[in-house]
Amino acid sequence: MLAGRAVVRTGELSVEGEDVSGMRQKAVGVVAGLGGVVASEDTGSDPDGKVTRANLVLKVPGKAYETAIQRLSELGTRLSIRQESTDVTEQVVDVASRIESQRASLDRMRVLMTKANTIGDIVSVESELTRRESDLEALLAKQKNLSLQTELATLTLTLTAKGKPPVQTEPKQDKGFVAGLKGGWHAFTAVFSALAKGVGAVLPFLLLLAIIGVPLWRFRHRLRHPIARPLTQPAPQQPAEE
Repeated sequence: MLAGRAVVRTGELSVEGEDVSGMRQKAVGVVAGLGGVVASEDTGSDPDGKVTRANLVLKVPGKAYETAIQRLSELGTRLSIRQESTDVTEQVVDVASRIESQRASLDRMRVLMTKANTIGDIVSVESELTRRESDLEALLAKQKNLSLQTELATLTLTLTAKGKPPVQTEPKQDKGFVAGLKGGWHAFTAVFSALAKGVGAVLPFLLLLAIIGVPLWRFRHRLRHPIARPLTQPAPQQPAEE
């Protein structure tokens, strides 16, 4: 915090020197001496195995931030520096106020719990109490995170070998038969995807047409070709009595 304000400080520092490995060791010592830590690290080497690049993310106490930049800049030739400060005082105050309100709300819910008589009331109060306890835990975690961000500044330190920038290799390109095979496969998948999209767009209309058209076709077919009913045979005549 600066003058009662909660400030999150971040920076990026790039230093060039002859011995990157040695500069890295000195940087770790400087940070440890100021009460900081190395949060993460990434290094790169040349074909001979010599370290030519080192990226370190450092966490330094806010009060020692300026001192850290000064001492780390003295490791070699400072190439660039970028600093940023974000005032989060309002967020800190808001979270603290919400935590106080949430705790008071929990106290009221606990009083209601002692007065609950029916099982339904007990279940309802317990459910609400659990929800509010979860909200309080989330607020406490946010408060802790804000506190860490304001207490520890984040400084990204890049160390590079003098006159030896990191080698960037171009991606290998396939040629000949493999390139043709990949090209043909990409073309096939593109055509198949287009056909699938077309079928997907038309399918709902085909289903609707089938639902309406099939019964209509059957009805018209019955009108054109009525079902022949069997002819009734005349009853046999009884012989006349004499």
